Amino acid sequence: MTNGSVSMPPGGNVSVPGGTGGVSGGGVFGVLGGGPSMRSSYVTSLYFALSSLTSVGFGNVSANTDSEKIFSICTMLIGALMHAVVFGNVTAIIQRMYSRRSLYHTRTKDLKDFIRVHRLPKALEQRMLECFQTTWSVNNGIDVSELLKDFPDELRADIAMHLNKELLQLPLFESASRGCLRSLSLIIRTSFCAPGEFLIRQGDALQAIYFVCSGSMEVLKDNTVLAILGKGDLIGSDSLTKEQVIKTNA
Repeated sequence: MTNGSVSMPPGGNVSVPGGTGGVSGGGVFGVLGGGPSMRSSYVTSLYFALSSLTSVGFGNVSANTDSEKIFSICTMLIGALMHAVVFGNVTAIIQRMYSRRSLYHTRTKDLKDFIRVHRLPKALEQRMLECFQTTWSVNNGIDVSELLKDFPDELRADIAMHLNKELLQLPLFESASRGCLRSLSLIIRTSFCAPGEFLIRQGDALQAIYFVCSGSMEVLKDNTVLAILGKGDLIGSDSLTKEQVIKTNA
């Protein structure tokens, strides 16, 4: 060695202190060694990725060995799963709490879209919206006939008799048998009238008997109030005793 240079015979090699590299006569190449293994590199990468995604971070205490990192990975996965379960259930509970409100807004939007598409006049639009709001406030958007349609007739009849027991106890039905009352209870329909709406108009043919369950109604003729009907009053009960078509005169 002269002036800091190294001479080497052709085809020979020399070791370099402090490293693992080698030099050959045919060319120069480096073989790096002493780093982490492939397995350790993948574990570290997965540990860093999960730490970042779960917003846990490394903190003051972090895993160093592969076993610690694998344990931390499993813990983070379990924690993420528990968070998903808890927040998922909370979200489902909140959705159930506001499901009726969401349904109300959906039906209101459908009603307004119908009014806009068919270009209904403003007065008719107002009547439709008031009727919808009144009906919703009474039954909370529950259609009884739609709800009970999948039940057996026997069960539906018992439910209908319970719902209409006040009506079926009127003197009008006192001579009816239980079977007759069960059949009648299945065809009874509930109607809701918004304030200012007409149930029947003067001259209309009476096709049903109406029973006032709640609220009050006015009987008008030529804009004059003839009577005020309240809870328990019947409208059209005379039609049962007459064969011809009966028309209202008020």
